[in-house]
Parts: sequence; structure tokens; C-alpha cells
Amino acid sequence: MSSSRKFKPAFNIKVFIPLVVILVAFAFATAYFKIAAGLFVMVIAFGGYALFSILAYLRTRNIAYFAAFLFQSFMATYFLTVPLGMLPIGTKTQAGFFYFCGLIVGVWLVYMMATGKGKWKGKNVFELAALQVNKMVNGYTDRPRPAGKLDYTKSELFGFAEFIRKKPDCDTIC
Repeated sequence: MSSSRKFKPAFNIKVFIPLVVILVAFAFATAYFKIAAGLFVMVIAFGGYALFSILAYLRTRNIAYFAAFLFQSFMATYFLTVPLGMLPIGTKTQAGFFYFCGLIVGVWLVYMMATGKGKWKGKNVFELAALQVNKMVNGYTDRPRPAGKLDYTKSELFGFAEFIRKKPDCDTIC
């Protein structure tokens, strides 16, 4: 089924702000301390995003969030086990294994992005619903829709409001 898209593309430059902040934090920690501090910043960043991704997966059951969780977890573990890191708890072989696993999951993520398999389906539902909607120019009318005409003065309106306010059973409404 081929159809024209009704929505604008969802690309937004704001999605790159966290990436820039993380890279600046990595560069700052590496420049003013050591590479170990920069790698620890990366552990915290990837670990935080992995936590966000698993929570999003548990709420939506979208496989793309689970794949992102795996990628971020493997990268956080890689930065944790690299021998230059702040907590060198692994060997170069173990770090290489986590990097390779992260690379495989990263290829899976790129495949899902390219084929649309991991795309959130809500936008597709709205696009399908919008197929039958035809574009109109000036589709809304500017005619007033009167409910009737009432003749009262400003003092009568304020007098009525004061009368309602003085009623004993008007405490909760007024």
C-alpha cells in the first residue's frame, strides 16, 4: 500500500543535545583529570540511558527499546572493563568481547531503524486515519453561532452575581 505522508518528518535537532553534553563532559574529565575519569563519565552516561531504555521497554514492549538497552549495557560494561578505566575489573579480552557484542547489537539497531521494524506504531495509526482526510483551504467558518440574544445591563449582571454569592448553599459552587 503506497500512500503520501500526511505528517511532517519528526527530525528534531534537540535530540543531539544530550550527545553533545556527554561528549563535552567526557572531554572535560579527560582533559582535567585522566582518561580513566572520562571513561567513568561514559559508564555513567551509558548506564543511565540503559536504565531509561529498559524502563521504556517494560512500559511499551517495543523491541527497539530492548535493543537499545542491550547496546547501552554492553557499552557501559565495555567502558567499565577496559584496562585504562577507573575500575579496571576486566582484561583486554573481556573488554573486547563486550565491545564486539555491542557492535553486533548496534548493527541490529541500524537494521531496525532502516527497515522501520522498531518504529513506534502510533504515528502509523494516525497516518492511516488521516488518509481519508482531504486538504481544505479555509475549512472553518468565521460566522458566529449565536445562542440567542439576552438583554441585561452590567449592573443587573453584578446584582445577580451578588445575590448568588449571598445564598447559604452556594459555598461550594461560588
